[in-house]
Amino acid sequence: MLLSFPGELLLNMLRMIILPLVIASLITAVAGLNAAEAGKIGRRTLIYYLSTMVLAALLGVLLALTIKPGKEDKPGKGGPSFKKMEYRNLDSILDVIRNCFPSNLIEATVKQRKTKYLATPAKYEMYNVTGSNLTLASMRKLLQHFIMVQK
Repeated sequence: MLLSFPGELLLNMLRMIILPLVIASLITAVAGLNAAEAGKIGRRTLIYYLSTMVLAALLGVLLALTIKPGKEDKPGKGGPSFKKMEYRNLDSILDVIRNCFPSNLIEATVKQRKTKYLATPAKYEMYNVTGSNLTLASMRKLLQHFIMVQK
């Protein structure tokens, strides 16, 4: 979280400045065109926008119907255990700084951002294990072998 914080601030500042720059460049470009040419470009743009919007909606519905997001593969089995993180004082300080650099000026007037923790499954990993089917019985045999060798 701390490593991504400066990058998040930079991206918020870039998002904040991009929209006014794009709008200003579009206004100056359209102001330089004559009316017939601007209408022709506007019509093409509207048709392109509407056609891509319809294609994206159809693709989204098709993928949602085929993939079925949120459906469990094997219902009835117990889910993984989740670890819960508490909201820390550092998070509130970072949230204040994060709210000083909004990515959208209109959104910043009505919404305050707060750190949200996602529940992630707890991972338990074993290190320095040489065999994949290591059981208690095989470990006892291995220990007895090492004790015999050392005597």
